[in-house]
Amino acid sequence: MPAIEGVSGLSSGIDSRAIVDGMVAADRAATAVLERRKATIESRQTAVRSYNTKLLSAQLDLSRLKLPSTFNARTASSSAESAVTASAKSSAPVGAYQIDVVNIATAHQLAAAGRESASTAIGAGTITLKVGNGAEKSIAIAAGSSSLNDIALAINQSGAEVTASVVNDGGANPHRLLIQASNTGVANAITISASDALQPIFNVGLNPTDMSTLTTAVDAQVTLGGTTPLTIYSSSNTIENIIPDVTLTIKTPTTSTATINVNNDSSGIQDKIKTFFTDLNTAITFLSDNTKYNATTRQAGVLLSESDLRSGLNSVIQELTGSVTGLPSSLNTLSAIGIRLNRDKGTFDIDEAALSAKLSSDPTGVARLFTNTGTSTSTAVQFAALSNKTKTTQPFTVTITQPAQRALVATTGAPILPLTINTLNNGLGITINDHHYSVKLASGTYASVESLAEQVQNAINSIVTSNGDKVSVGVNGGALSLESKYYGAGQSIKIDTAATARVDLGLSDVKVNGVDVAGTINGIAATGRGQILEGKSGTTSEGLALVVTATSVLTGVSVSATKGIAQLSSESISKLTDIETGSVPRKDKGYQVDIDSMNKRIKRVDDLLTKRRARYEARFRQMEQLIQGFKSQGDILTGQIAGFQNMAASRANGT
Repeated sequence: MPAIEGVSGLSSGIDSRAIVDGMVAADRAATAVLERRKATIESRQTAVRSYNTKLLSAQLDLSRLKLPSTFNARTASSSAESAVTASAKSSAPVGAYQIDVVNIATAHQLAAAGRESASTAIGAGTITLKVGNGAEKSIAIAAGSSSLNDIALAINQSGAEVTASVVNDGGANPHRLLIQASNTGVANAITISASDALQPIFNVGLNPTDMSTLTTAVDAQVTLGGTTPLTIYSSSNTIENIIPDVTLTIKTPTTSTATINVNNDSSGIQDKIKTFFTDLNTAITFLSDNTKYNATTRQAGVLLSESDLRSGLNSVIQELTGSVTGLPSSLNTLSAIGIRLNRDKGTFDIDEAALSAKLSSDPTGVARLFTNTGTSTSTAVQFAALSNKTKTTQPFTVTITQPAQRALVATTGAPILPLTINTLNNGLGITINDHHYSVKLASGTYASVESLAEQVQNAINSIVTSNGDKVSVGVNGGALSLESKYYGAGQSIKIDTAATARVDLGLSDVKVNGVDVAGTINGIAATGRGQILEGKSGTTSEGLALVVTATSVLTGVSVSATKGIAQLSSESISKLTDIETGSVPRKDKGYQVDIDSMNKRIKRVDDLLTKRRARYEARFRQMEQLIQGFKSQGDILTGQIAGFQNMAASRANGT
């Protein structure tokens, strides 16, 4: 607050500023108590927010432990990493596999004869380029832009799956045009020719001055197995599914058989479990430290009075120390895998050796302990997921009234074979899920519907920009069967009416959509999305998700679901941390209400005291002015008296 203006006590000699400060301080004594109370609440709020953050960290860990993929994780290693490496999906079968790399895939590479200059024009012509069975590219070269540099640029801009460059080999005619396929393998071999002035450059292998092959297009060759190995050829050095759901990357031929070992990622799983309990123990210790009284130091924790926080945490601990209903007694508690509550400290101890042994001997059992699981009386209706709102005390009765369907293009008849595809009938404009694609089929004569189906599928899937837009093309009754990759009403296909290949392929131009699965759970209509059937909100099946692969109506299917420890514990922590309903955020909000209220009261008092100080200061100023006035009058009187005295003395002296 501002001090008294001017010099305090100039006339009176009184320290009026100190007096006013003291009077205001006395008036503000009750407010100071309120400020100390506010500081206490702010420290509690800070502690509660820190506690909530620690709980949220543990809950994030649980979100990983709820996922089956966490426990299905695989590791893949190779005994010859320099020759072949491996990676595995969670669905890869555990085992050891013998691999020999006979040769790696190489990209076709051509080189033209050397020329003296890379920038001198050669002359006009047209380059015809084709990679494998792909579409031909015609590249027109104008006379004024026909140097080797110009030709390389035109090829690179053509969209062909090749890379062209000009290199200097240091010879008498050092500048050479190099063309290399973008992809390896025989299927990506380059066919190239040219007309007019460019023809001599692109003759391949006809005489010593023609374009030559630097690297032949070769497929990778790998054998799987020992005694009677299986030989696999691949156009790429990245080979998938020789071993189911395992990707091999080959680098060089092996000098001896390589062993690919696929194992459960026990170490990774154990680390995730340990991370959760480390974070939970941190939250437990933090709350314990802030809710206890230290008799030695006579210091109380800032949250000592908040007993409800401790009871809320106890509910989480109870879920973790309880058993999971529906699992065998030998593996339905954390203690069965070496995790126990330390009663003295209140935190959890992990016997890492016991946990590691259980993950190695019974990984499926450990996964069932943590994750949500379900069983069904029908293989066509399988448990997928549940949420904290799903009630699992009773089995769910499921009825399927409509199986899911893909978007299937209608046929107008079987293709007439043999069918020749050329520039007159190779167009297949198609719209998939509202994305339009201009497809070009490879020219050639197709003698079977199967080979035609393969070409149509490859031609479409090679240009779609979304994985969800890929299609499956097969043969049904001699006719082509073209359908979406996924199921459901969100899938749609329409072939352009004017597509030049449509009639020859026997495909309709009518737009078709997939169909979502439909059915009931416990007699209540459920929501279908593709092959997923979900329980209705507000019912006992809310959050339940089922995968339905049925192709016909089903009734009387019974599905039982079990919540794992990760789900149960997550639900308990959510009761504490949920931003809307959680007890910890509610306490934080309550503190904030108190703090805001105190701030308003303090401001109100300070505003009043500011006005009171102004009144005090005004009165002291008035006093000082009065005293100053009295002093001025005294000075005048003193002067007058002195004058009278001087005059009287003069008269007495006769002057």
